[in-house]
Amino acid sequence: MLILLEAAIIHGDAAPSQGTGNMGDFDREVSKVVYRIDDAYRMGANVTIFIDKVNNAISLYRQGRVRQAYEELQAINKSLSEVLPMARHKYHVRLAEKYVASALILATPLIVYWGLPRLYLCLWFSTRRKWIVEETGNDNG
Repeated sequence: MLILLEAAIIHGDAAPSQGTGNMGDFDREVSKVVYRIDDAYRMGANVTIFIDKVNNAISLYRQGRVRQAYEELQAINKSLSEVLPMARHKYHVRLAEKYVASALILATPLIVYWGLPRLYLCLWFSTRRKWIVEETGNDNG
């Protein structure tokens, strides 16, 4: 979706009908916004609303309302500036969770090998703690 949006702008499908703006500048602005949207998408953020807003900005540009199109892009950039840090934080938290889970899975055999005999002995000793050893009188010695 993002690639098609950017391709339409690059190939001139979004040229204004009453051109007062420079297509190259608008193309660069849209490319920057699309790149940031793609970054947010890769971090796991929901970018549907941003894509709709970019499409709206392109429509405004096509209608010749260049200033409104640039304002829309600036508003998208501002919103992305608020969303991207949160998305990056969530991405890093999810990444850390994956690493911890992987480490625990890989360490499970070692934990069982080292811990299971100790656990068994601890339980065995605790259940037989009150046992009394008595001398039976059988002296084989």
